[in-house]
Amino acid sequence: MHKIQNQTEQEKKKLEEEQRIKCLIKYNSEFMIIWETVLALSFCVSIWMIPFNLATNFRLFRSMQSTELIIDFVILIDILINFVSERMKDVTVLVYIKDAALDYIKNGFLLDAIIVLPNLITWETYKPLYYFKLFRIFHIKRFFIFFDMIKKFC
Repeated sequence: MHKIQNQTEQEKKKLEEEQRIKCLIKYNSEFMIIWETVLALSFCVSIWMIPFNLATNFRLFRSMQSTELIIDFVILIDILINFVSERMKDVTVLVYIKDAALDYIKNGFLLDAIIVLPNLITWETYKPLYYFKLFRIFHIKRFFIFFDMIKKFC
């Protein structure tokens, strides 16, 4: 009886494992390397523009606003990509969407949401929210990850 019950539990676990959905984007794919390059360039431009706008008291902001919005949309797309792509956690690769999404929510979603959503919601018209973009400096860690990725896969 106990043996049959164990066998049934093992079959349930195996069935659950088979029904789990794998991530759509592999962490070491060519797409991710290109995407991380686009994101790194976006952050470089952004990290230059934000202090410039603040230092000049937004005098030239209108001429740079379209670039700012494009960068915001790139970061918004990155948020979506993070939910469906594999993630490295310590030395293991999270290959299932649920695991990767939960890890992203715990370790990066809040920062990404803070640096992009307030300004997109107001379409960059409410200047006090612009200061949230200063939190993009915390993405410096991603630059190092990007360069490590380039070294490994190119």
